[in-house]
Amino acid sequence: MIELNDAASCINSVRSVRAASLRDEPFWGTVAMKLKICPCESHGGEEIDTLATDGHHLFVNPDYFKSKLPDERKTAILHEVAHVALCHPLRRMGRDPELFNIACDLAVNIWLKDSGYAIPEEWYCEERYRGWSAERIYADRLPKKQPKGKPPQGGRPGGKPSKD
Repeated sequence: MIELNDAASCINSVRSVRAASLRDEPFWGTVAMKLKICPCESHGGEEIDTLATDGHHLFVNPDYFKSKLPDERKTAILHEVAHVALCHPLRRMGRDPELFNIACDLAVNIWLKDSGYAIPEEWYCEERYRGWSAERIYADRLPKKQPKGKPPQGGRPGGKPSKD
């Protein structure tokens, strides 16, 4: 349970980052201003470990947020704002939610990195996806199914790798 002081402190901190974003990144800052700030540890049965968005709200885990330096907070908020600006919540369609979120993160994080923001090591960020859409990344990362009649990976019946 989040205490009232933690929630208020989190909201003020997010507001401060949004104001700085308006100055430094006007487009992204404007999109950020449209999101309702919701300090929480979970939403709709899903844990909020860091930050998340549904396109209308900015869900922020106060403990995570206050543990970050100001530059890291800005990057985290811009990450979520980019999901909104790129309509990622609307583009998932029938795709696997977890896999599509990873694909969206890869698309957003390479853009943030190219824009000069430091990407934490634990975030998804792969150079090979520079310029790719979330849908293209999603398709690339899906496990490839073997066509019928072909031996399993490894080249031999029974799935045992061939010895070279």
